[in-house]
Amino acid sequence: MKILHFQSWQLKNIIKELPKVKEQGFDTIQISPVQPYKIEKRNVNGKIENRFFWWSVYQPLGFRIGNSLGTEDDLKRLCEAAHELGLKVCVDVVANHTANKGGSEEEKLLPHEDVDPVLRDNPNFWKHPNGKTKDGKPAKCVENGEDREDAVKNAIGLPSLDCNNPDLQKIIGNFIIELHECGVDGIRWDAAKHIGTPRDGVSFFPNMSKLLQKLNMFSYAEVLSNNPKNTSWVKEFIDPNLCGLDFVLTGKEIELDQKKQILYPETHDSLYHEEGEFGFKGSTKHKKQSIIDLQYLKTMLQKPQANFLYTIRPNPIAIENFSKSGSDLPNDNDFTNAWKSKFIYFINHYFGVNEFTIAASKIKARVMGKWFND
Repeated sequence: MKILHFQSWQLKNIIKELPKVKEQGFDTIQISPVQPYKIEKRNVNGKIENRFFWWSVYQPLGFRIGNSLGTEDDLKRLCEAAHELGLKVCVDVVANHTANKGGSEEEKLLPHEDVDPVLRDNPNFWKHPNGKTKDGKPAKCVENGEDREDAVKNAIGLPSLDCNNPDLQKIIGNFIIELHECGVDGIRWDAAKHIGTPRDGVSFFPNMSKLLQKLNMFSYAEVLSNNPKNTSWVKEFIDPNLCGLDFVLTGKEIELDQKKQILYPETHDSLYHEEGEFGFKGSTKHKKQSIIDLQYLKTMLQKPQANFLYTIRPNPIAIENFSKSGSDLPNDNDFTNAWKSKFIYFINHYFGVNEFTIAASKIKARVMGKWFND
């Protein structure tokens, strides 16, 4: 797969871009979570207004379709238009956590008041009900995401759902069925490694995998590990005897079957975070677009049988607004057109031509008469 990520795009604005997506050689589009999310309010010129942040959609309120980026009907229209062009649609699903009550130490692990009461009011649906572990101790946040016990046991700064609960799995499963009925082809599981696998005592992914196979939908897990020591852990997500997911989003240093990996030059996380911010490593925020595009090519050269993800970048002003001050709902003019370049067209269509790959292996490529260097 060659996936084009329309992160933070309104669904109606994606539809008109689909012919160009096809022309550029992508076969799948990925969209932001369609779950309702926590609305952030800010003081704008003396008035309290709703503001959009890129991370807003990753603080969901429940498992329903429809938010400010698009309605259920918008999703159906998008899927129909994509399928007419032979494109697949992948939806980012947040099942690990919900929106929190606030940013303070006392409130960050408590569900927001607008979280669906079916979830909010059931203590059995939470890893840390009332911000405490099951044995009554104060819950902790993850300190080292590469440490398996830390990553699965603790919270990521938001209220963690207990995805091993069978009743919660039914709710999430019904949500997946609703996505399928809209025409969605695949799922990206956000923060997957924090949910865990059967070896962590969690049955979530095997059960979701069975449902997805029944619906003929693909899925992939966000694992994001570059530590070769974690290869066996990462493999569990694509082990048919454990999780049975189709692909994993991971670092290129992990040695797996290439056909099971989704690789990338940057993700929305690396794009919006500063290096070291919240402990984040691998920021691409200040890298030039040309370097990102060359890395897209280099990744293909290193693992030619893998799947690839290319994220559409917002323009510099939008990046700052989506990250810090907030903005009105994003429009297509908030995003760059780098994905429409002849370079990306050439990579997607002609990657594998011997003369081209030999030149490009030096991270120098001549495309349509123009030289690109890192």
